[in-house]
Amino acid sequence: MRKLTGKQIISRALGTVWMLLVIVSVSSCSKPPAPASEKSASQKQEAASKRAKWRLATLLGEYERAGQKNPKWDEDAKAALESFATMDLDDWQERREDLRRTARYTESAVVNGCNDPLIQYFYFRTAYDSSKHTTNENIQAYVKAGDDLSQSGYCEIRKFYGCLRTALAIYDIDTKNQDYYRLRGISKVHLAAALEDKEFPPEESAEACIQLLNATENNSKEYPQAYQAIAGPLSRNFSKTFVPYLIQGHYYVGLAWKARGSDWANTVTADGWKAFSNHLATAESALKEGWKVDPTDWHIPTEMLRVELGQGKGPKNLELWFERAMKTNPKNREACLKKLYYLYPRWHGSYEEMRAFGYQCMTNQNYQANVTLVLVDAHQKIADDSKMGRDYWNRPGVWEDVHDAFEEFFRRNPDADGFRYNYVWYANACGHSEAIAKQLPYLKEPVDYDYFGGKEKFEAMKAKALATAKK
Repeated sequence: MRKLTGKQIISRALGTVWMLLVIVSVSSCSKPPAPASEKSASQKQEAASKRAKWRLATLLGEYERAGQKNPKWDEDAKAALESFATMDLDDWQERREDLRRTARYTESAVVNGCNDPLIQYFYFRTAYDSSKHTTNENIQAYVKAGDDLSQSGYCEIRKFYGCLRTALAIYDIDTKNQDYYRLRGISKVHLAAALEDKEFPPEESAEACIQLLNATENNSKEYPQAYQAIAGPLSRNFSKTFVPYLIQGHYYVGLAWKARGSDWANTVTADGWKAFSNHLATAESALKEGWKVDPTDWHIPTEMLRVELGQGKGPKNLELWFERAMKTNPKNREACLKKLYYLYPRWHGSYEEMRAFGYQCMTNQNYQANVTLVLVDAHQKIADDSKMGRDYWNRPGVWEDVHDAFEEFFRRNPDADGFRYNYVWYANACGHSEAIAKQLPYLKEPVDYDYFGGKEKFEAMKAKALATAKK
């Protein structure tokens, strides 16, 4: 990517977003009248445009307003923020490439002396190599990055993500570290403040709220506190959107499963079952209200799959919400994985049904992106759940499914070279060196050796594959 001036970057980024913003109108299972369907398509386009401009404003725009600028690093800093701001949120392959570009530019900016809190945060999120530092050095670096951004002049949503992400990075190192709890608590305050922004796009606000709830759900005290902190702003500022209903539903589904526990059904107390049922009923009611408010958004039906997992009303109810989730978002891999979990033998299905569902995902021509690879996900989850480990990949029919799923995926997505890594990994697990040899030319330099367990293991696998190909 050629380095541009600040004004050129903003102009180009805005143009790119507007030109690439193609919104596909998909009617819901409730089959609304044609005029309503047309209106929803227009609303989707407007919402997507608003979301794109908001991301630019809270990244590039904020750097221009509050950043610590210097000619030594300005171009790299702005290029990094451009890559992140214009990221294709619905395409995993493009998202991965955008993150790599963000990493390259933030690292270059930092090497050139950039001390801006937002750029520092993105550096620690995308480019920092923790393996080269001690545990204490890593913790201190994350703490400083979170605190510096929190105390900066940047907008509240960037402060929220800075605090929450650095807190989670600290948690991965030391689960009892007090700075983890402190930064997580500060992030809650920043998010509540960010939700007062009238320009905050609904999808962005929903994602931020769910991330906060997911980060606190295992803490019986902080989980309800987190919800209470965001419930008020959501009710005041997002009442005409699906968001407050989604977040209420997500919150009560979390309470339900916390009350039930993760053990087998015969270990759950009577009080646990009662709380489980009541919380799921509350979640169901909220989510259904949200669907009435906006039957064109995919979040509500996707969350309803979690409710159905607990209520177990039957396949007909599951399919109703699953179809809604996929019709409103044909790239909805999250919904597919939730249905796959529903089909676990411990819940409402069997390994055979998991595999059959994966096959449906592979062959459905309406599904997009990496939904085609859910068949591979099904096999991976069966392998993990059955505790067969690597022996599972030698079972009859497994390689055929893996091969067909990846071949179909690349037929539809020929430029998605990032997924060649996945294909090579599974081909190696299944013992098919000839398939590895065919994929090796697609692995772009520099090769991510860590994905295969290190350079030595990769080179051994590569040598075997090339030797097999010569026979």
